[in-house]
Amino acid sequence: MLTCALVPYDAVGRLTDAWVTGHHYTYDFTSAPTGCPTGTQPNAGTNTNRLRLIDATASGTTETGYCMWRIR
Repeated sequence: MLTCALVPYDAVGRLTDAWVTGHHYTYDFTSAPTGCPTGTQPNAGTNTNRLRLIDATASGTTETGYCMWRIR
C-alpha cells in the first residue's frame, strides 16, 4: 500500500518535498546541476522546471540533475 504524508509547496506553488513509503523526495528549482553542457539554461527553474531531484532512502541518497536546453 502506498502511503503519502505532508506535501509542501514553495511560495509560487511548486511541490518541493514529498514522502512516499521508504523515500523522501526533494525537488530543487534553484540549483542547476554541475556538468551540464554548453547551451543549457542554468536558471530554468524560474519557469517551474525541476533542476534536481534528491531521493533519500534508508540505504542512501540519490541525486538526479536535469539540464534544460535553451529554446530559440
